[in-house]
Amino acid sequence: MAEVYTFPSQMAGRDGAVSLTVEAEVTPSNCNRDIEAQALQIQLGGALKVQDVTLMMPGCDAAGDFLVLKNLLNDLNIARN
Repeated sequence: MAEVYTFPSQMAGRDGAVSLTVEAEVTPSNCNRDIEAQALQIQLGGALKVQDVTLMMPGCDAAGDFLVLKNLLNDLNIARN
């Protein structure tokens, strides 16, 4: 499974920051298991940053909850031209 986030920075109408977080939902199929994933992010200048991630999912009584990983990706800074 993959999820892709894109932001049209050239179309941004104002300066500011875009905060990025990653969420993983606890489901009956992934509860009480270790989940391996990769986070891919293109950096300024076009370099690709790859991070391997292993999540220890909580027990099945937490199904429907989300794990929030706030510092996995670098936030985007948008400057208007």
